[in-house]
Amino acid sequence: MGAQKKINFYVLLLICFLFTVICCERSSGVGIRDDRDLFFWLRFENNDEMYEYLKAWEIREPNNLDVYYHFSMYYHVKSIRTILHSEEEAKEITGTIYYTVENNKEDMLKAIEYIDRGLSLYPNRLDFHFDRIRFLIHMDEYLLAIDSFNSLIELSKKINNKWIMFGNRKMGRKAFLNLFQSNYTMMLVDINYELLQDVKLLLENLYNNYPNSVYSHYNLAIYYKKINNYQEAFKYLLQAEKIDKNYIYVNIELGLHYFKIGNLQKANDYVEKVKRIGGGSYMSFFREYLD
Repeated sequence: MGAQKKINFYVLLLICFLFTVICCERSSGVGIRDDRDLFFWLRFENNDEMYEYLKAWEIREPNNLDVYYHFSMYYHVKSIRTILHSEEEAKEITGTIYYTVENNKEDMLKAIEYIDRGLSLYPNRLDFHFDRIRFLIHMDEYLLAIDSFNSLIELSKKINNKWIMFGNRKMGRKAFLNLFQSNYTMMLVDINYELLQDVKLLLENLYNNYPNSVYSHYNLAIYYKKINNYQEAFKYLLQAEKIDKNYIYVNIELGLHYFKIGNLQKANDYVEKVKRIGGGSYMSFFREYLD
């Protein structure tokens, strides 16, 4: 049983690590090769041994950002609680899934503490900022996440988007705006409706600072879609298309909009365009209408 727990814990760590790398690579629009050892966590016999190693590493190299990264991931994965449900409970809670995943708040706060310590050394470390926001979203601390988004907009202008990421790689405006979008859309899925006005203010802040960005217009379109104001969403999608006609998610949303209003010719034009730009993998967005 102990061995099974160890394997499960490290598998979770590895999955979380790979998820972070893949998301950052896709979101930033820049290929990122991480210099860390992907199998770092598999070196240890148990969690206690890993913790002792990290503490010794922290003492030995207090300015090494990898220490803070690994500690934040350690506590993030440690926080995960899988709750199994009976078939009856599952139908009430999730419809079909027999388990839910929760995060222990104490462990998540420790993860954020290590992120903050890393940021105190390197405040322009872009992936750390978005890891912090992602952790807050996992904790359902949406107002704190929104505050962090707003602070990040201010910082982006202050440092003129001179960011660094994995392996001390330099990143810029596009990486910031793309990672902003991917984390914002993740937050929008489950956010409480009473906080949507705060979300709108956040997006208007981004728009005011980056009025010529396709992301600013796209984010507002997704917000208006969320509140079922499809006409306003359509307006922002058209503006986004004028800025970047090949941005794939704008084309996907325009295709979905035309399907929704019954303009099949226009909808199929966008389906073909999405296929041409991104390949067949994006066809899943249209599954409801193409099946």
